[in-house]
Amino acid sequence: MGCYHTTAFRHLQNLNHHKETARWTSHHLSEAATDCRVNIGQSLLLRPQRKDFLGDVIAGGSWVLYDDVKRRAFWLSKEQEPPSDPKVNRHQHKVILSCWFDSRVMVYYELLHKGVTVPTSVYVQQLEKMAAAVREK
Repeated sequence: MGCYHTTAFRHLQNLNHHKETARWTSHHLSEAATDCRVNIGQSLLLRPQRKDFLGDVIAGGSWVLYDDVKRRAFWLSKEQEPPSDPKVNRHQHKVILSCWFDSRVMVYYELLHKGVTVPTSVYVQQLEKMAAAVREK
């Protein structure tokens, strides 16, 4: 444009323009989606107000480093050095411990075999077992 940005800014101010950023607005909902949100909100408000709601939430699942190393004690003379015992390699193979717990106790757990991943079918089976454990509780 051939002028400094401050000059352009000053001219815009003289024309009573001001700099403002756009405001965030929620996306437009269809009539059906709006009705659905209203119904869900009303049903949540009509539920009995339970103080122990968070106690019923079940969560879990974790990668763990499973290394069942037994450390032994040695009887040695005063001149002997104890044998070295290297620390566990933090980057060694991990296994999956799938566990679900509520605020009081572990509800269900399963240690998956080495090298097993958790595809949808395995996850669904675990959720069904966990639901059965909750029903027994």
